[in-house]
Amino acid sequence: MFTIFSILLGTFAVGLPAYVYYYNIKPSRKIAKILKNKFNEYYREFEKEQIDQAINNLSSSDFSLKSFSSTALLLRQTYDFSREQIFNIIDISQKESDFNIINSMEVILAAHPDPLVDNYFQNRFLNTNHINYAMKYFLFSGFDKFISVFLQKIISSPPEKNTFISVISSLKSLSENATIELFNNELFTEMINNEILLKNKSFIEKLFFESKSQNDYEKTSLFLKAKELQIDRNLNKEILESGIKKSEYDIQIKLKLEKYGLVRKNNLILDKDGNEQKRKIFAYGAFGPITVNEVIVIDGINIPIEEIPIDK
Repeated sequence: MFTIFSILLGTFAVGLPAYVYYYNIKPSRKIAKILKNKFNEYYREFEKEQIDQAINNLSSSDFSLKSFSSTALLLRQTYDFSREQIFNIIDISQKESDFNIINSMEVILAAHPDPLVDNYFQNRFLNTNHINYAMKYFLFSGFDKFISVFLQKIISSPPEKNTFISVISSLKSLSENATIELFNNELFTEMINNEILLKNKSFIEKLFFESKSQNDYEKTSLFLKAKELQIDRNLNKEILESGIKKSEYDIQIKLKLEKYGLVRKNNLILDKDGNEQKRKIFAYGAFGPITVNEVIVIDGINIPIEEIPIDK
């Protein structure tokens, strides 16, 4: 009798927890999961309605309502806006006249890469002076995609607007690395107007003077192009002042190089007898001598360092 009782008691002790789990706890967990999913679904729908309502309020004639809704949207800028909502925000931004509301909408747009937003910020960048958020968007969503837009902005603007200065200054303040990338871009370097580049050469040097990217800048394609243009302009100026034709001047340089056997070796300029030749600074920049314009003066002829062959 005791043995039977012990068996029943043991079975009850094992079976009761299993019964409680399968008939009480497990169903409760399923119910809790269903309720959680229902709540999340409800909250997402509620939040979407709130976002849609705030966007609609931006078209209201009540300025206080517009301002409140703009702030509410700005506080939810990390929200996963639908494409329809993005489209509506862009549409409102294009029609809005209040800069505070426009800026709030552009903060939101700048954090949500999309072809629609690409087009919005490209148009904004090209056709207005309000380019800060456009640049932030370009940097956030892939700067290399928009280099052609920078080129278009600079070369299509009248020279008196100093667009080159405003664009490059703004870009460098946001990202020196992106500025270096722009200056190394083959298309940008090739297409940038020579006059624009020479006009702003000193400005760029000042912009990078003693910055952490100065050495990187001095290796860029744009720097090398500006350097060559400046040397050529200085030589042309000297030719005009002396009355010598360009072809004659080139021949004179060649003859002087052959006569004296000048070579560049270990950063020194040596003649055929190994004597070091003194350099002369031919032009000056905003912060003192521009070493890229150094020359060697031979018999009254300024020979650019770049013209002297390197001794191999």
